[in-house]
Amino acid sequence: MQLAHESAKSQGRDLQLNMDVQDIGQLLAHADKPLQLMRLAALEPRLQPYVAVLCQPNGIIHACPARIGNADSSGVHPMYASFLEDAVKRQAQMVITPEYSVPWSVIRDIAFSKASLGPPQGSLWILGCESITPGELETFGSELASAPTLRLFHEEFDPQRRAQTVYVDPVVFIFWAVEKTGTAVLCLLVQFKTVPSRDPDHVELKSLYLGTTVYKFKAHDADVSLLTLICSDAFEFTDALVDKHSNNLLLVHIQLNQKPAYVDYSAYRARLLSVASNNNVEVICLNWAAKVLIEGHVKPWNAIAGSAWYVAPRGVTLKDADVNELHRDGLYYSIVGDRWHGFYLNYAAHSLVLSKQPVYFVGAQVLNARIPPEVRARRIWEATIGAWQDATADDGFGVFIETYSPLAEILAKPCQNDPLAIERALELLEGPRGHVDDWYQLKELSALRVAEEESLRRVTVSQEVDPARQGVQFRRHRARLAQTAATIPSLLGAWPARVGDLANGFRYKWTSTTPHNNVEPTGGGKAAALVYLGEDPESDTLANICAKLTKARQKHAATVAIDSGGDPSDALVLAKDRLCLAYKTNHKLTFYKPDGFSSITDASTGKPDDIAGEHS
Repeated sequence: MQLAHESAKSQGRDLQLNMDVQDIGQLLAHADKPLQLMRLAALEPRLQPYVAVLCQPNGIIHACPARIGNADSSGVHPMYASFLEDAVKRQAQMVITPEYSVPWSVIRDIAFSKASLGPPQGSLWILGCESITPGELETFGSELASAPTLRLFHEEFDPQRRAQTVYVDPVVFIFWAVEKTGTAVLCLLVQFKTVPSRDPDHVELKSLYLGTTVYKFKAHDADVSLLTLICSDAFEFTDALVDKHSNNLLLVHIQLNQKPAYVDYSAYRARLLSVASNNNVEVICLNWAAKVLIEGHVKPWNAIAGSAWYVAPRGVTLKDADVNELHRDGLYYSIVGDRWHGFYLNYAAHSLVLSKQPVYFVGAQVLNARIPPEVRARRIWEATIGAWQDATADDGFGVFIETYSPLAEILAKPCQNDPLAIERALELLEGPRGHVDDWYQLKELSALRVAEEESLRRVTVSQEVDPARQGVQFRRHRARLAQTAATIPSLLGAWPARVGDLANGFRYKWTSTTPHNNVEPTGGGKAAALVYLGEDPESDTLANICAKLTKARQKHAATVAIDSGGDPSDALVLAKDRLCLAYKTNHKLTFYKPDGFSSITDASTGKPDDIAGEHS
């Protein structure tokens, strides 16, 4: 939990805390009645996907020196109970909720009265729960002691620190183990937060009992390891710990966090990005939804959710169809760092059912390309009927684009069909960067590279509104440029003859068959490439973009013509002629024509004084 923009990192360091990573197998083996962890399907190195269910809730948070959790715990109980019942029906192998979310009444139901809420054997529930006092936790343990097939585990309380604090911030792992006799036992393992977060009233610093142990799940030597951090635990997950655990790892980071991508909170991810790109590593960050309200406050507390599933680049290949389908289901793909894959959850409150391959797999098909996650269901809680209902995701693009007339009319519907086509059409409008031959590949698109503090740049994902965020600035600039370019036909009628049909209006359009084009005439005609470079671009910038794009367009056109058995000559001319660079100089709209330009499709070209290209 973080209630202020300040980092709590220094507090954690001043307290000289040490994070002790303990193997769950060792913990169970040394219990009064030894147990062996059942193998967890989500952590097995197998090719077949598993089902993971994530809950990103919204609501009102009560935070005071006595407790932190839902303002109305009994009121949200049905939502979480129904969420878990659905997970059981789907036989989900992993379930995760964020920090301080699940009421302890739900945990009691799992243990005592409702088997329909507990995990199937071989599954793992990772439930961020409301705060609980040490006394309440021990009482709960005493109640469980009378049930032979139930066990509760947590680290031992230090008497002095217990006497001076009020509650713990817990994540509860619920899973199955077996006794030597073969009897299955449902285990509840409580892990405590190890580092306090900072808030204006220093609630956690004054009241939170801090743990020292983080538990590692790994049932078999070949399996993936799973570690879970609770919000500001990230400060104690040092570079040394990252390096030690940076292979065959699934790291879960649950949060109630106003700034989930703040540099101190994401430092461990930055380290992973630098040392584990060629390893088998994934990270799940799960926060509350945007616009959470802290009880007693008038304005929503957090502007973004920031929940995401990060996948190391090793062996993962995505296609356009994958990215667009995930987009429609509310999971937005971007590239983090140089190559890591980031799948960001829609900021609204919802639950998400995912089909996901394990972190890695072994066997005869080890060289097969790994498949991206698949959304099986996206659901929202309908309090009026007390049930989760399937729901579509709103990416915010429709509202965002309304302020940029006439873009709403020409982009809204295409975005529903192919969001990536919109990103590419607007990317080409600015002149592609990097490798011009394949600028349109996912890995080359600047729109798909997250900005600082993981602010999404994608124009078609416009849930952020804070103008200080770099992603918002990027989108606004790109939309304004597209808006200005779209009004060119009404500003100037004398277009170059070779693209004269654009003077009557055009719409943005991108297809994989003509990847170096981004517009087509509204009245019908051949596609073209329009690049708009704004006010007074440098002459060498114009020449460089024109030369590179012309070469790439002609190369592609020749390849297509030859592959179809045709003569590439006409295709080469058309590729050159259907490229138009526009810009403003002295506030006057101008079209660029390179020195010595001539076109067999227009006899008027070649006039040495026709610098602006009005006759070409």
